[in-house]
Amino acid sequence: GFGTLLGPLNESVSTIINQMIDNGSLQNSIGGFLGRGMKIRGGGYTMAPFEFKRVDSTGDDIKKNMVMFEPREVPQVLFQLLGLLIEYSNRIAGTTDVMVGENPGQNTPASTFQGLQERGLNIYAWIFKRVWRSMKQEFKQRYILNSQFTGAWKSFGPDNSVVYSEDYKGNPDQIAPVADPNMPSTTMRLQQAMFVAQRAQVVPGYAHDEVERAVLRAVRAPNPSRLYPGMGKAQPLPNPKLEIEQLKLKGMQLKLSNDQKKWANELMEERRLNDAKIANLQAQSAKLVAEAGGVKSANQLKAFELALGALQQYSQMLSQRIEGLTNAANNQSSANGSAQSGGLGGVEESGDDAALDGGAGAGAGAAEGALGGGGNGAGPGGASLRSQ
Repeated sequence: GFGTLLGPLNESVSTIINQMIDNGSLQNSIGGFLGRGMKIRGGGYTMAPFEFKRVDSTGDDIKKNMVMFEPREVPQVLFQLLGLLIEYSNRIAGTTDVMVGENPGQNTPASTFQGLQERGLNIYAWIFKRVWRSMKQEFKQRYILNSQFTGAWKSFGPDNSVVYSEDYKGNPDQIAPVADPNMPSTTMRLQQAMFVAQRAQVVPGYAHDEVERAVLRAVRAPNPSRLYPGMGKAQPLPNPKLEIEQLKLKGMQLKLSNDQKKWANELMEERRLNDAKIANLQAQSAKLVAEAGGVKSANQLKAFELALGALQQYSQMLSQRIEGLTNAANNQSSANGSAQSGGLGGVEESGDDAALDGGAGAGAGAAEGALGGGGNGAGPGGASLRSQ
């Protein structure tokens, strides 16, 4: 019925526009009447710019014997009628500024704009319902025809899908388009879905899985059931507190790894100095052997041997500590608890290590005292040698 209402208006507008075009074509053409006193060759004439045609009549005779058609302009009433018909057609069809996407004006309140849009959508809703009803009748007729004339099966589509005659044994009255006749636009469908989603957040009892799938269908997302399988089937969200603790633990592990590398470097430097002391004592011992003589030389050699043994034992302990710290730093991810506790315990100086360090210092002091290098740091053996 809507097309029947708009049909005569459309035809009237088209007729007026054609009349205006015809009038313009007549105004652009040249025509009139020629009298008998006009002495000019018959036939058609073509005119070109800067061209003059010769005739056998004088100018006065030409003026008297040639009468041009009077120009007739388009009546103003026709213009007004055309504007009236176009405006009335727009109002009936609902093609207002708001409905065609134009801005109704600056500083327009949102409620006013929404009201204008809803009133404009009423006409589209009527049209949409009639189109939906006609499609329903068309699908029903096709369903009945397919149930009568389809064989046992029939393939269709690019992937050769198969439809069987049993598929058309149902009730044809239940065949209907998938579209909702009450939702003439995607915007209204999305607004309705978002309103339901907001209510589901504040009011208990909603089926949240279905609400989320309705929102996905409103935005025309492909396969909503696959995109959102449900709260029970989806992977749980990570616990933010657990993530914070994991980040803290990771930071502590990185700090511990850096500290272990730093301690290993310090121990390597200490081992280098200890190796230098061992080399120095070995050189002094070799010199003393070359100059050996008497009981004093024997006592000094014995003191050197004690000092070298203590320093070598201390160097071996440093190597073990460095190896443990290096392995703990390289295998931090695979040995979190044991490697960290072992690294920390390896760096802490125990009473045995302190005694060993003191023993190494005492041995070195005894060797220096045996050589008569002074009383600072000399061991008891050195003092007894000097007293002799």
